Amino acid sequence: MQKEAPVNNILSKLDDSITTDESLELDNWRKASEENESFYKAFTFLWNDKQTGQSNYQPNTEKALSIARHRISRRQFIRRTANVAAVLIALIAVSSVFLMLSSSSNSISIVAAHQQEVTLPDNTTVILAKGSQLTYPDVFKSSKREVNLSGKAWFDVAHNPEQPFIVETHNAFTKVLGTQFTITACKTEPTTVFLDEGKVAFQPKQWFSQSHILKPGEMINYSDGICHKAKQNNLNASSWATQKLKFKSTPLFEVISEIESYYKVKVELQTPQTGQLRFSGTLKEPTAQEALEIVALTLKLKLVQNENTFTLCL
Repeated sequence: MQKEAPVNNILSKLDDSITTDESLELDNWRKASEENESFYKAFTFLWNDKQTGQSNYQPNTEKALSIARHRISRRQFIRRTANVAAVLIALIAVSSVFLMLSSSSNSISIVAAHQQEVTLPDNTTVILAKGSQLTYPDVFKSSKREVNLSGKAWFDVAHNPEQPFIVETHNAFTKVLGTQFTITACKTEPTTVFLDEGKVAFQPKQWFSQSHILKPGEMINYSDGICHKAKQNNLNASSWATQKLKFKSTPLFEVISEIESYYKVKVELQTPQTGQLRFSGTLKEPTAQEALEIVALTLKLKLVQNENTFTLCL
Protein backbone atom coordinates (compact mmCIF):
# COMPACT_ATOMS: atom_id res chain seq x y z
CA MET A 1 0.00 0.00 0.00
CA GLN A 2 1.22 3.54 -0.70
CA LYS A 3 2.51 5.51 2.32
CA GLU A 4 -0.53 7.75 2.28
CA ALA A 5 -3.96 6.63 1.16
CA PRO A 6 -5.99 9.24 -0.78
CA VAL A 7 -8.24 9.83 2.22
CA ASN A 8 -9.74 13.04 0.86
CA ASN A 9 -10.85 11.22 -2.29
CA ILE A 10 -12.36 8.45 -0.20
CA LEU A 11 -14.17 11.05 1.88
CA SER A 12 -15.57 12.62 -1.24
CA LYS A 13 -16.63 9.19 -2.46
CA LEU A 14 -18.51 8.60 0.79
CA ASP A 15 -20.03 12.10 0.58
CA ASP A 16 -21.12 11.52 -3.05
CA SER A 17 -19.23 14.69 -3.92
CA ILE A 18 -16.26 13.15 -5.72
CA THR A 19 -15.12 14.75 -8.98
CA THR A 20 -14.18 12.88 -12.14
CA ASP A 21 -10.46 13.48 -11.59
CA GLU A 22 -10.68 12.42 -7.93
CA SER A 23 -12.59 9.29 -8.92
CA LEU A 24 -9.95 8.39 -11.50
CA GLU A 25 -7.14 8.94 -9.01
CA LEU A 26 -8.93 6.78 -6.41
CA ASP A 27 -9.58 3.99 -8.91
CA ASN A 28 -5.93 3.94 -9.98
CA TRP A 29 -4.80 3.77 -6.35
CA ARG A 30 -7.16 0.89 -5.60
CA LYS A 31 -5.94 -1.07 -8.62
CA ALA A 32 -2.28 -0.52 -7.72
CA SER A 33 -2.22 -3.38 -5.21
CA GLU A 34 -4.44 -5.87 -3.38
CA GLU A 35 -3.46 -4.19 -0.11
CA ASN A 36 -4.82 -0.85 -1.33
CA GLU A 37 -8.11 -2.47 -2.31
CA SER A 38 -8.34 -4.26 1.03
CA PHE A 39 -7.71 -0.98 2.87
CA TYR A 40 -10.46 0.75 0.86
CA LYS A 41 -12.97 -2.03 1.56
CA ALA A 42 -12.10 -2.11 5.27
CA PHE A 43 -12.39 1.69 5.43
CA THR A 44 -15.80 1.66 3.73
CA PHE A 45 -17.05 -1.25 5.78
CA LEU A 46 -16.14 0.39 9.09
CA TRP A 47 -17.68 3.69 8.07
CA ASN A 48 -20.93 2.15 6.83
CA ASP A 49 -21.08 0.02 9.96
CA LYS A 50 -20.91 3.12 12.16
CA GLN A 51 -23.34 5.04 9.97
CA THR A 52 -26.06 2.38 10.07
CA GLY A 53 -25.52 1.50 13.71
CA GLN A 54 -25.86 -2.21 12.84
CA SER A 55 -22.58 -3.41 14.27
CA ASN A 56 -22.75 -6.73 16.10
CA TYR A 57 -20.22 -5.38 18.57
CA GLN A 58 -21.94 -3.45 21.37
CA PRO A 59 -19.33 -2.07 23.80
CA ASN A 60 -20.28 -0.48 27.12
CA THR A 61 -18.75 2.79 25.94
CA GLU A 62 -21.28 3.25 23.12
CA LYS A 63 -22.93 6.14 24.91
CA ALA A 64 -19.64 7.94 25.35
CA LEU A 65 -18.76 7.31 21.71
CA SER A 66 -22.11 8.72 20.62
CA ILE A 67 -21.44 11.91 22.57
CA ALA A 68 -17.97 12.15 21.11
CA ARG A 69 -19.29 11.93 17.58
CA HIS A 70 -21.24 15.13 18.08
CA ARG A 71 -18.07 16.93 19.11
CA ILE A 72 -16.13 16.17 15.98
CA SER A 73 -16.87 16.80 12.36
CA ARG A 74 -17.91 14.01 10.03
CA ARG A 75 -14.58 14.10 8.21
CA GLN A 76 -12.66 13.95 11.46
CA PHE A 77 -14.59 10.83 12.40
CA ILE A 78 -13.88 9.24 9.02
CA ARG A 79 -10.16 10.00 9.38
CA ARG A 80 -10.18 8.32 12.79
CA THR A 81 -12.02 5.38 11.21
CA ALA A 82 -9.25 5.22 8.61
CA ASN A 83 -6.69 4.95 11.38
CA VAL A 84 -8.65 2.11 12.94
CA ALA A 85 -8.78 0.30 9.58
CA ALA A 86 -5.03 0.70 9.15
CA VAL A 87 -4.38 -0.67 12.63
CA LEU A 88 -6.68 -3.64 11.99
CA ILE A 89 -4.88 -4.48 8.76
CA ALA A 90 -1.50 -4.25 10.49
CA LEU A 91 -2.67 -6.45 13.37
CA ILE A 92 -4.03 -9.08 10.98
CA ALA A 93 -0.74 -9.12 9.06
CA VAL A 94 1.30 -9.50 12.26
CA SER A 95 -1.06 -12.21 13.57
CA SER A 96 -0.76 -14.15 10.31
CA VAL A 97 3.02 -14.09 10.55
CA PHE A 98 2.89 -15.17 14.19
CA LEU A 99 0.55 -18.06 13.43
CA MET A 100 2.72 -19.14 10.54
CA LEU A 101 5.82 -19.15 12.72
CA SER A 102 4.01 -20.95 15.54
CA SER A 103 2.68 -23.68 13.27
CA SER A 104 6.07 -24.20 11.66
CA SER A 105 7.35 -25.99 14.75
CA ASN A 106 7.07 -29.79 14.63
CA SER A 107 6.18 -29.58 10.96
CA ILE A 108 7.24 -31.75 8.03
CA SER A 109 8.06 -30.32 4.62
CA ILE A 110 8.40 -32.49 1.51
CA VAL A 111 9.60 -31.43 -1.93
CA ALA A 112 8.86 -34.15 -4.47
CA ALA A 113 11.87 -35.04 -6.63
CA HIS A 114 9.44 -37.12 -8.68
CA GLN A 115 5.74 -37.99 -8.42
CA GLN A 116 5.39 -39.05 -4.80
CA GLU A 117 2.67 -40.43 -2.55
CA VAL A 118 2.47 -39.12 1.03
CA THR A 119 0.30 -40.39 3.89
CA LEU A 120 -0.59 -37.70 6.44
CA PRO A 121 -1.06 -38.30 10.21
CA ASP A 122 -4.86 -38.61 9.74
CA ASN A 123 -4.41 -41.21 6.94
CA THR A 124 -5.19 -38.69 4.22
CA THR A 125 -3.41 -39.64 0.99
CA VAL A 126 -1.61 -36.95 -1.03
CA ILE A 127 0.06 -37.50 -4.39
CA LEU A 128 2.53 -34.75 -5.21
CA ALA A 129 3.55 -33.89 -8.75
CA LYS A 130 7.27 -33.55 -9.41
CA GLY A 131 8.71 -30.33 -7.91
CA SER A 132 5.71 -29.67 -5.63
CA GLN A 133 6.09 -28.89 -1.92
CA LEU A 134 3.80 -29.95 0.93
CA THR A 135 4.13 -28.79 4.54
CA TYR A 136 2.08 -30.32 7.36
CA PRO A 137 2.32 -30.92 11.15
CA ASP A 138 3.53 -34.23 12.53
CA VAL A 139 0.24 -34.42 14.45
CA PHE A 140 -3.07 -32.64 13.78
CA LYS A 141 -3.72 -31.28 17.27
CA SER A 142 -6.06 -28.34 16.64
CA SER A 143 -9.72 -28.28 15.62
CA LYS A 144 -8.60 -28.03 11.97
CA ARG A 145 -6.26 -30.11 9.85
CA GLU A 146 -4.18 -27.52 7.99
CA VAL A 147 -1.52 -28.13 5.34
CA ASN A 148 0.34 -25.82 2.95
CA LEU A 149 0.87 -26.59 -0.75
CA SER A 150 3.04 -25.06 -3.44
CA GLY A 151 2.71 -26.80 -6.79
CA LYS A 152 0.30 -29.56 -7.83
CA ALA A 153 -1.20 -32.33 -5.71
CA TRP A 154 -4.12 -34.75 -5.56
CA PHE A 155 -5.82 -35.28 -2.19
CA ASP A 156 -7.89 -38.18 -0.90
CA VAL A 157 -8.96 -36.72 2.44
CA ALA A 158 -9.85 -38.94 5.39
CA HIS A 159 -13.41 -38.13 6.46
CA ASN A 160 -13.69 -36.31 9.79
CA PRO A 161 -16.45 -33.67 10.02
CA GLU A 162 -15.29 -32.72 13.52
CA GLN A 163 -11.89 -31.64 12.18
CA PRO A 164 -12.16 -29.92 8.75
CA PHE A 165 -9.24 -30.29 6.35
CA ILE A 166 -7.82 -27.05 4.90
CA VAL A 167 -5.25 -26.68 2.13
CA GLU A 168 -3.54 -23.28 2.13
CA THR A 169 -1.87 -22.03 -1.04
CA HIS A 170 -0.23 -18.68 -1.77
CA ASN A 171 -3.53 -16.96 -2.60
CA ALA A 172 -6.41 -19.10 -1.29
CA PHE A 173 -7.80 -21.68 1.14
CA THR A 174 -9.61 -24.86 0.11
CA LYS A 175 -11.73 -26.38 2.88
CA VAL A 176 -13.05 -29.96 2.81
CA LEU A 177 -14.43 -32.66 5.10
CA GLY A 178 -13.73 -35.83 3.13
CA THR A 179 -13.25 -35.86 -0.61
CA GLN A 180 -10.94 -36.30 -3.61
CA PHE A 181 -9.64 -33.33 -5.57
CA THR A 182 -6.65 -31.86 -7.40
CA ILE A 183 -5.08 -28.46 -6.65
CA THR A 184 -2.59 -26.66 -8.86
CA ALA A 185 -1.13 -23.60 -7.12
CA CYS A 186 1.99 -22.00 -8.58
CA LYS A 187 2.67 -18.31 -7.97
CA THR A 188 3.29 -17.63 -11.67
CA GLU A 189 0.09 -19.35 -12.85
CA PRO A 190 -3.63 -19.30 -12.01
CA THR A 191 -4.70 -21.45 -9.07
CA THR A 192 -7.07 -24.27 -10.06
CA VAL A 193 -9.08 -26.81 -8.09
CA PHE A 194 -10.79 -29.81 -9.72
CA LEU A 195 -13.19 -31.89 -7.62
CA ASP A 196 -13.53 -35.65 -8.20
CA GLU A 197 -15.77 -36.54 -5.26
CA GLY A 198 -17.44 -34.86 -2.28
CA LYS A 199 -17.62 -31.09 -1.80
CA VAL A 200 -15.10 -28.31 -1.17
CA ALA A 201 -15.25 -24.60 -0.41
CA PHE A 202 -12.71 -22.39 -2.20
CA GLN A 203 -11.89 -19.09 -0.42
CA PRO A 204 -9.52 -16.50 -1.96
CA LYS A 205 -7.22 -14.61 0.41
CA GLN A 206 -8.97 -11.27 -0.10
CA TRP A 207 -10.96 -9.12 2.28
CA PHE A 208 -14.71 -9.65 1.85
CA SER A 209 -14.18 -12.31 -0.84
CA GLN A 210 -16.91 -14.90 -1.30
CA SER A 211 -16.55 -18.63 -0.74
CA HIS A 212 -17.19 -20.81 -3.80
CA ILE A 213 -18.67 -24.29 -3.36
CA LEU A 214 -17.59 -26.98 -5.84
CA LYS A 215 -19.54 -30.12 -6.68
CA PRO A 216 -18.12 -33.29 -8.27
CA GLY A 217 -16.97 -32.67 -11.83
CA GLU A 218 -16.61 -28.92 -11.30
CA MET A 219 -13.43 -26.87 -11.30
CA ILE A 220 -12.48 -23.32 -10.36
CA ASN A 221 -9.80 -21.10 -11.84
CA TYR A 222 -8.56 -18.15 -9.76
CA SER A 223 -6.29 -15.41 -11.09
CA ASP A 224 -5.88 -11.65 -10.53
CA GLY A 225 -8.69 -11.58 -7.97
CA ILE A 226 -11.22 -13.23 -10.29
CA CYS A 227 -12.77 -16.69 -9.83
CA HIS A 228 -14.18 -18.64 -12.76
CA LYS A 229 -16.13 -21.81 -11.98
CA ALA A 230 -17.04 -24.28 -14.72
CA LYS A 231 -17.93 -27.88 -15.44
CA GLN A 232 -14.89 -30.06 -16.16
CA ASN A 233 -16.00 -32.35 -18.98
CA ASN A 234 -12.79 -34.37 -18.89
CA LEU A 235 -13.39 -37.19 -16.40
CA ASN A 236 -9.67 -37.93 -16.38
CA ALA A 237 -8.33 -34.61 -15.11
CA SER A 238 -6.90 -36.46 -12.09
CA SER A 239 -5.73 -39.61 -13.92
CA TRP A 240 -2.10 -38.54 -13.50
CA ALA A 241 -2.53 -39.26 -9.79
CA THR A 242 -5.30 -41.86 -9.55
CA GLN A 243 -3.79 -44.01 -12.34
CA LYS A 244 -7.29 -44.65 -13.66
CA LEU A 245 -9.01 -43.67 -16.89
CA LYS A 246 -12.79 -43.23 -16.62
CA PHE A 247 -15.22 -43.21 -19.55
CA LYS A 248 -18.98 -42.84 -19.75
CA SER A 249 -20.47 -43.50 -23.19
CA THR A 250 -17.38 -41.82 -24.65
CA PRO A 251 -16.71 -41.94 -28.44
CA LEU A 252 -13.86 -44.33 -29.21
CA PHE A 253 -11.72 -41.65 -30.85
CA GLU A 254 -11.75 -39.72 -27.54
CA VAL A 255 -10.96 -42.89 -25.60
CA ILE A 256 -7.99 -43.51 -27.90
CA SER A 257 -6.75 -39.93 -27.38
CA GLU A 258 -6.80 -40.37 -23.59
CA ILE A 259 -5.01 -43.72 -23.81
CA GLU A 260 -2.32 -42.26 -26.07
CA SER A 261 -1.72 -39.37 -23.70
CA TYR A 262 -1.69 -41.50 -20.55
CA TYR A 263 0.37 -44.45 -21.77
CA LYS A 264 2.54 -42.52 -24.27
CA VAL A 265 1.71 -44.81 -27.19
CA LYS A 266 0.31 -44.51 -30.72
CA VAL A 267 -3.12 -45.99 -31.45
CA GLU A 268 -4.83 -46.07 -34.85
CA LEU A 269 -8.35 -46.96 -35.99
CA GLN A 270 -8.86 -49.09 -39.09
CA THR A 271 -11.77 -46.93 -40.27
CA PRO A 272 -13.05 -43.50 -39.19
CA GLN A 273 -16.48 -45.03 -38.51
CA THR A 274 -14.93 -47.15 -35.76
CA GLY A 275 -14.19 -43.96 -33.83
CA GLN A 276 -17.92 -43.31 -33.34
CA LEU A 277 -18.37 -46.45 -31.22
CA ARG A 278 -18.94 -45.61 -27.55
CA PHE A 279 -17.12 -47.05 -24.56
CA SER A 280 -17.98 -46.98 -20.86
CA GLY A 281 -15.81 -48.26 -18.05
CA THR A 282 -12.73 -47.67 -15.90
CA LEU A 283 -9.27 -48.65 -17.12
CA LYS A 284 -6.62 -49.18 -14.45
CA GLU A 285 -4.33 -51.60 -16.25
CA PRO A 286 -0.55 -51.13 -15.95
CA THR A 287 0.14 -51.28 -19.72
CA ALA A 288 -1.42 -49.84 -22.86
CA GLN A 289 -1.82 -53.29 -24.39
CA GLU A 290 -3.87 -54.56 -21.45
CA ALA A 291 -6.06 -51.45 -21.50
CA LEU A 292 -6.63 -51.70 -25.26
CA GLU A 293 -7.45 -55.38 -24.97
CA ILE A 294 -10.32 -54.51 -22.62
CA VAL A 295 -11.58 -51.83 -25.01
CA ALA A 296 -11.36 -54.23 -27.97
CA LEU A 297 -13.15 -57.02 -26.07
CA THR A 298 -15.93 -54.69 -24.93
CA LEU A 299 -16.56 -53.27 -28.42
CA LYS A 300 -15.96 -56.60 -30.23
CA LEU A 301 -12.90 -55.30 -32.07
CA LYS A 302 -9.54 -56.83 -32.90
CA LEU A 303 -6.28 -55.43 -31.53
CA VAL A 304 -3.19 -55.58 -33.73
CA GLN A 305 0.26 -54.46 -32.59
CA ASN A 306 3.02 -53.40 -34.96
CA GLU A 307 6.15 -52.38 -33.07
CA ASN A 308 5.12 -49.26 -31.08
CA THR A 309 1.75 -48.80 -32.78
CA PHE A 310 -1.60 -50.41 -31.91
CA THR A 311 -4.51 -50.71 -34.35
CA LEU A 312 -8.14 -51.41 -33.54
CA CYS A 313 -9.91 -53.28 -36.36
CA LEU A 314 -13.45 -54.49 -37.02
